[in-house]
Amino acid sequence: MRKEVLFAIVAGGLVGLIIAFGVWRANKAISSKPAEKIAVEATPEEQATATPKPETGLVIASPEDQTVIVETPVTISGLSRSNSIIAILGEEKDYVIQNESNGEFKVDLDLVPGVNQIKIISFDKDGQKTEKNLNLVYSSEFSKTSATGSPPPSPAVTGADSVREKVKEKVEEKLKNPKAYIGTITDITATTVQIRSSAGEIQQVSVDKDLTTFIEIDKNKVSKEVKFTDLAIGDFIVAMGYKNGNEVLAARRVIITPVIKLTERTAVYGTVLTNAKNKITTKNTGSQNVTTIEPDNPVNITEDANATVVKIKLTRISEGNVIVAIGTTTGTSFLARRIHVLSPTSNP
Repeated sequence: MRKEVLFAIVAGGLVGLIIAFGVWRANKAISSKPAEKIAVEATPEEQATATPKPETGLVIASPEDQTVIVETPVTISGLSRSNSIIAILGEEKDYVIQNESNGEFKVDLDLVPGVNQIKIISFDKDGQKTEKNLNLVYSSEFSKTSATGSPPPSPAVTGADSVREKVKEKVEEKLKNPKAYIGTITDITATTVQIRSSAGEIQQVSVDKDLTTFIEIDKNKVSKEVKFTDLAIGDFIVAMGYKNGNEVLAARRVIITPVIKLTERTAVYGTVLTNAKNKITTKNTGSQNVTTIEPDNPVNITEDANATVVKIKLTRISEGNVIVAIGTTTGTSFLARRIHVLSPTSNP
């Protein structure tokens, strides 16, 4: 009998220890992941308006990607590593600048009507390259079209505390900014159009026969107004309007256009090794890449002189000059539409 009692006491003690250990492990796991718990409890609005983590290479502050712009020029602003060279590649014009000591940069860029594929490229002091793409749609007609209908109401936000009020204000402000969805139609219903973007993302567009204007632009850039029923699966469209809380775009203007191919424009940075026979070879100190650069026709060649950008001839560029070239890669060469000299030239 004594053995049975002793066994029961020992067994009970072991069970108690196991339960206590389990409770301790559970409490430790919960207390060690406060950030994960907050992320789960945060509302979609709070997560959307949370301050993004700073990136070490390049951040575009304004404007946001896929914004509809009704006036040109537009100010492109952002942040990169200090003492970086910033190349901003527009559809027709390019800019090469050095950022401020605090890393900030700002450029007023002229837009062309329609989709503007803009690239912002940063080269730090070691020649390391960071690149961002920015798609903007310039439409001076959009403001006239959107005047017939106001942006959709923002989603309701309950609670009277100041944090939720600030979230609500940010959501409402975001809804006032017109956006564009760009891609190929994959499905059509009585009131919606589904498209697939160039990145493969599926996006929803709602249309209203009384508020949405439909325009078709042919390969000769001749435009005409059409009806919603003229849309077809496989058409490439640029839809402009306002996003609601469910990321559905309430379209005010839809453009049917030939497929817009992704731009191949880019920029290279390096120190000149040779300049002969209408070709320049450069070496990037960071990547050690050697690039052969040929000037396009036409080509814009410039340098900084007394805080002013001046045009120069190709023959002015010599060994040791540091340059940024903007253009496209063709075979083994880089065809440049813009060459900018960062270090002073010495040739007459």
